[in-house]
Order: sequence, then structure tokens, then C-alpha cells
Amino acid sequence: MKRLLGLLACVLWLSGCASGIKNANLSKTSKLGPQDGMVAIQVINNAERLSGYHENWTSVYAVRIDNMKALKAAAIAKAKEKAKGQAINEDKVDWDPDMYSMDPISAGAIGSQLFVGTMPAGEYIISSLYAYYTDGNMSSWVSMKVGYEGGTFVVKPQEFANLGSVVFQPLKSIRQLNFWSQNNGQRAYVTRLPQNADLLPFVKTMYPQAAAQLSATSTSGWKTDELDGFRGDLAQLSRDNVLLTDAAVQHGQATLFGKLGQLRQLHQGRWQSVDLPTNSQIGATLHASDFTLVGAEQGEVFLQTNTNNKWQVLRPVSADEAVISLVQSGSDFFALTRASKAVKVYRFAKPTDSWQAVGNFPTKESGAFIRYGNAYMIAILGGVRVFNDVFLNDFASGTSQWTTGKTDGLIRLVDLGSGVLLGLESSSWDGIGDTVYSADYGKTWVTLDRSSSFWVQSKFEFSLPARSGDKLVLIDSVAETTTVDGKPQKTSSLRITSKPIADIARKGAWQAHGKAIAGCEILLPQISDAKRIYALCEYGKVVSTADMGHNWQTEINVNIEGMQNKQEQFLLKLLEDLKAQESSAAATD
Repeated sequence: MKRLLGLLACVLWLSGCASGIKNANLSKTSKLGPQDGMVAIQVINNAERLSGYHENWTSVYAVRIDNMKALKAAAIAKAKEKAKGQAINEDKVDWDPDMYSMDPISAGAIGSQLFVGTMPAGEYIISSLYAYYTDGNMSSWVSMKVGYEGGTFVVKPQEFANLGSVVFQPLKSIRQLNFWSQNNGQRAYVTRLPQNADLLPFVKTMYPQAAAQLSATSTSGWKTDELDGFRGDLAQLSRDNVLLTDAAVQHGQATLFGKLGQLRQLHQGRWQSVDLPTNSQIGATLHASDFTLVGAEQGEVFLQTNTNNKWQVLRPVSADEAVISLVQSGSDFFALTRASKAVKVYRFAKPTDSWQAVGNFPTKESGAFIRYGNAYMIAILGGVRVFNDVFLNDFASGTSQWTTGKTDGLIRLVDLGSGVLLGLESSSWDGIGDTVYSADYGKTWVTLDRSSSFWVQSKFEFSLPARSGDKLVLIDSVAETTTVDGKPQKTSSLRITSKPIADIARKGAWQAHGKAIAGCEILLPQISDAKRIYALCEYGKVVSTADMGHNWQTEINVNIEGMQNKQEQFLLKLLEDLKAQESSAAATD
């Protein structure tokens, strides 16, 4: 059958060819029609965000392709009937393919997105990922074509089409203003991950009535083809070059973690990769004396013991919760999870025990003009402390009682141990408030006097300081004077700056040191110390300095060139196959 490449090029770019996009979203009480199946897909952005206005995708579009020829023939027949015997140009007859949209579900997610919908039985492609933003004053949208790069999938009546995970992988700096105006295949790729994510537990939790109608013995999903090898190579490159999002040091073990189930652990001066059996984003790690515990999205927890190196998958909480913090306080262990409108606290003696729910706190969703604080948990003497927006909640293990006070709303929090916390306050002005420091587990905060401009929000302003001995260290904008054509000219540069902790609240300049590396503005205070300062770069690269920025070395590199080369090979093979299909179809028409 001819694939109608011209039409597909149109619908893939959402250029108005399909005027009647159908809503495929489900509700808690939705039921499947007799010829309908359920589709679920996890979308992972291996990037900080999509653009300045777009953090994540707002829609996934799917196009049915097995009935295109019939739909076009019906439209031509109708046009001929209306023409009453007059000749018509069949190529100019307007008709719409069956296109379906799915919206993201926030429950159980950290940075990944889940899309679930219902569609009639048939063969489909994911045509594009789409993001839309408006604040009442302006609107913006971006779109990423997927099409046959992702492949085709089948929906069958009363079956679950588990599409697993796909990854959006930028191949150039997403901070470039012209990123989204560049050629689709040159700026990024979208490919599916061969390690199939088990999305059924989430679907059963969110849509129990529709899930109850699904076949218990068979599932549908992606069709295999000769391009799967290329897709697997691209997927592995994304896993190898993952965006790292956070860090921790526990029992002397420095760990970086992030998207696509990836950990990086420092062992004898070298960073080793740890590949967990999941595609989800890692939310927390805990290194105890006899086991390592890792929390992720969709209620997943991974356990590795000193006697068994194989990762054991646990599901101690609901699939609509994401594990965002794991701490030890005395002989008890605690987990903080995030659901759609609440954060929950669990206590357990051993990871494999049943986790006891001990706290549930409502959360508010930030909007365009208001930013609420996030939720965090730290260990304190005799229990845990949970920061939830402007509320400070203490749990006493001995009495199992909570006490509540007030605090500052925080959008970032780092626990350096021994009561020392670093935080970044929320702000309704631009989202980023003051940088603050606490030496008493967050009971009181000291505001840092930073030298950077109040009016210019840059990536480095989201960076927290690192502690180096008795000083705090920042990457900040430092005013400088240079000479141009014999005349002094004011400028600025990003440099490592430092200030004694005893003086951080006092007015006065921070001492400037060596220059920071462009694109590497986020310090990693969790793993930095007096000997070495670490910084996180765009794409997930990690660098470090042992002399306050005068010299830098790469700790973890990102192979952008390798991903670009493999993508070029994949696109050439895809074009070759599509042309062969078109020639074969033309010969049989």
C-alpha cells in the first residue's frame, strides 16, 4: 500500500491538514468501546527543558495510517458526486486522516511524562510531540516530528498497546535562540527505548474501569522492522550520555543520578556507570551500611544488597507516586513521595518490609504568576523534617507525632549534613528568589549577599553554593573593566567566587577567582569539598576544579558527535526504505 508520503509530511508538522483532531484522553470512569484499545507511552526529555517558555510537552499526536487510502478514496468519491459529472483533480481533494491527541499525566512523574489514551483498532504512528505555552500576554509553541523514526504500532480491540518509552535527544544546545527553527533531524532525534517500560501498573491505578476490560493474556504495541537496530543504537547513546540532575554523598559514596535510570558512582577516582532496569528518572538514592536503595518514578524502588549485586525491583508505594527523597534517621528509614496533589511520608525498618504511611501533606501547583515552594525531607535527631512550601513539618519517631511550623518556600534544597542546608527561595517575580544558608537544620535561614545583577536571570542564578572548608563558593557574574581601543569599558564574566561563611550575610564583594566554563554554571555542592569543586554542564557533562577555577578537567563527558553521526546514518536508511516502499507501491497501483 502506498504510504502517501506527501500527506504524512503535512500531518507530521501539524500544518493544518488534519482539522478534526480527536481527543484520546481517558478519565477514571472511562470505558473502552468494543473496537477500542488502550495506548500508553512514556516520553523522556534528555534535556533541562524544551525552551525558555516550555518545560515539557503538552500533547502527543498519533495518526492512523492503515485507513488513509480508504479515507482519501471516500473523499474523492464524495467530491465526484458533488461535481455532478464535471472533471476534478483528485490530488487536490481535501481530506483528513484520523489524528488523535493525548495529554500528559503528572501523577507519579518527576521529569518524565506519561500519555495514555484510547484509539480504535488499527495501525498508527506517533506523528509529533507538541508543546504550547500562554500566559495571557503572549503565546508560544514548539513541535518535534517523530513519524517513521519512531516506527509503527498496532492497536487491537480490548488490548493494551504498551509503547514503553521514547527519548527526545537534543543534538545541539537547546539554549540557542534558533534551536527550534533548525532542521528537525539536525537539532534532535526521538527514538524508542528497547528496554520496555512496564506501564500497566500505572494504567491500572489511574484508569481502573478501562484497564479491567483489557485482555489479560495479550498485548500489542510497536511493530518490528529493519530500522530497530539503529533505534537501539540511538537509545543506548542517549543512556550513555544521560542528563544528570542531582547528586548525593552517603557513607563516603559520591553518586550522580538523573534520567533514563542512570547512576554515576565515584570509585577510586573514576566515575563508573550504573544502569538500572528502568527508563524512569531517578529521584533519590540511599547508601546504608548493608544495602543501596534507589527511588524513581511510578512507585519504583530498586534494591541492591551487599550479598546480591543484582538490582531487585520493589513497588512499595502506588504507581501514581514518585519517590523523591530517601533518608535514614537512627534505626528507621523514611521515604518522601510526590503524588498529583500531595506529598506522602513512609517509614520502614527494611526496604523489603511493608512501608508504613506516616504523613500526607497537600501541595499547590505553581502557575505563570505564582511559584510555590517544593517539598523536601531531611533527617533530624529522632525523626525527619519535611519542608512543604512555607510549612516545616517535624516527625518524631518515638511518638509518631507531627509538629508544624513556618519556614521559607524553597525551590531547591541541599543537605550537606550536620545541620547545614543550602536553599534557593521561591519568588513570584521570576521564580528564583534569594540564596539562603542554614546551620540548624532549616529552623533559621541567612540570606547570602550575592554580587550578580538582580535584573538579569541567568542559569548560574539557579546554582547553589558549594562549601570549601570555612568558605562558600559560587559561580557568579563578576563586574570587570577592559580596555577597547584605548578606552575603558565595563563588562562582566562568570567566575568562581568565594566568601567566608561567617561573612555571607554581610555586604561586601565576594573574592573572584578563575573563570567558569561556559555552559557549566550549576555547582554540585553535595559532592564538592575543600579539595575539589564540581559543576554540572549542559547536556549532562560534569567538570571539576582543584584550584578555584583556574584549571578545569572533565569528569564525565557527553558524546554529542557520536549521536549526530548515528542519527545521520539512521535518517539515510529511513529515506532509502521509504523511497523503496513508494516505488513498490507505485508498481502495484
